[in-house]
Amino acid sequence: MVKQNYSFKAAADAVGVSSRSLREWHEKRASERQPCDDDASVELLREENKQLKKRLQRAEMERDILKKPRFFWSLKHEWTKFETFADINQARTSVFQYIETFYNSKRIHQTLGYQTPDEFEAQHRTKLAV
Repeated sequence: MVKQNYSFKAAADAVGVSSRSLREWHEKRASERQPCDDDASVELLREENKQLKKRLQRAEMERDILKKPRFFWSLKHEWTKFETFADINQARTSVFQYIETFYNSKRIHQTLGYQTPDEFEAQHRTKLAV
């Protein structure tokens, strides 16, 4: 984030969290150890690689967790607008309609390069088929 000249606000907006939350998260992670030197042993490099993979997996998991509240906010504010449902089946049908008729097919997503999920999947499906 720092090396790419992002502000905390821009980075927080990109993942849908408050800049305060992102700053706290960054402060927790910023104090981690420095990378190995050029003359490090193979074993040290393997250990560093293992640690970096763990950190990446954790960061991806945290990013996915942070995105979920954004989806539910969108569901509540863009689709249901706080409406009430007669029963659970009516609510499930409404959520299914939101996902299939709007969220995946019409709503663009910043993390997908301002494409809908359907467009993004179609683009990558054709790349994989080649």
